[in-house]
Amino acid sequence: MMSIPSHVRQNTYLFAALLFAGYLSTAAIASIPALTEDNQSAATDVAQLRTELQGRELRIEPASFFDSNPFSALDAVLDKPPAGIPEQVRDQVEKLRDEEREAREELRWRYGNHIAFWTDQVNRGRSLAIAQFAENLDRRGNVERRQHYSAMLSWFNRNETESSREANECVRASALAHRNALSWADLQSRQIARRLTANGVALPKSRWDVAFKECGKESKDGKDQYQLFANPPARPELGARLGPFSGIALWLLKTETLSLVLIAGLFGFGLLGAAASTIIRERGTHRAPATPLVSDLPPLIVRGITAAIVVFLAVKGGLAIFGTGSPDPNPYVLMLTCLVAAVFSEPVWAGAQNYLERLVKNWGGDTSTSHPAAGHHLKSSGN
Repeated sequence: MMSIPSHVRQNTYLFAALLFAGYLSTAAIASIPALTEDNQSAATDVAQLRTELQGRELRIEPASFFDSNPFSALDAVLDKPPAGIPEQVRDQVEKLRDEEREAREELRWRYGNHIAFWTDQVNRGRSLAIAQFAENLDRRGNVERRQHYSAMLSWFNRNETESSREANECVRASALAHRNALSWADLQSRQIARRLTANGVALPKSRWDVAFKECGKESKDGKDQYQLFANPPARPELGARLGPFSGIALWLLKTETLSLVLIAGLFGFGLLGAAASTIIRERGTHRAPATPLVSDLPPLIVRGITAAIVVFLAVKGGLAIFGTGSPDPNPYVLMLTCLVAAVFSEPVWAGAQNYLERLVKNWGGDTSTSHPAAGHHLKSSGN
């Protein structure tokens, strides 16, 4: 099996480091706009959502028919029946009327519970929507918050419309049962007035079943009514609108931390700067064929990472000196500074080394080396 030449292997590692640096840099640049947006309007959006949802109540059709008595005419006839009405017929009609009245009272009770249930569901959905929207008050992303606002309104409106439909189906079924009871009572009154025999009195059909079902809480078409106002829409992920860049930057945006984004971007730009400067410098020299682009890869990586760390700590520390808070620096300027520091890392470190060496010698008392001008002055004085 043919072995891979060392220069090819080292170039592969170099390209892998460059790809990783480019990935970090691209992810950081794509994440910065969403994390630097001003979210001062968040509290206003919550207040606006609360105001808008509180103005939307359960829309119920009037049910004033429960205030009237459909059996009033029949009651008057039974109180003073015409002469010649058999007692058996009168007792039979009174029994039927009492059964109808009991069914109607049960329907009234079911109607009250049904309306109270759906009113509570609407109130619960309103509170749930406001609470979940307010949970994201401090999160980044104005576009995502507006999308969440619209989705929450649509969710509430859809469920509120379904709740109103369910409640009004009970109202319409109850109104139909009321009209049927009124018609039946009118029919019985006319039959008694005509002095019909017992054979002419028809037993009422079960006209209340439909109303009982519509005013209950049974499942309809396999759909549980309790599932309304469940699972409100979640807030869109920060950066979901970035298109092809969302897959690159989503892991950074999920943290919603600008400092972490800056660190990742500084690492990327530090590696890019150190690699670019090293490649350009070494390719400018006379090199033998079949040699790697960079003679020594680990120092390159160390220079890039240290440049990122030094720039980040220097900027953050410098800002902390001048204020009690920790304002965020301009991310783009910070990354440009890191890139420049990585490109010129070698002369910067060399200059820092020379400066420290002179400083150490000065502490040791060797002034002739550290300060040539001072030594020349002493010699002149001795002469």
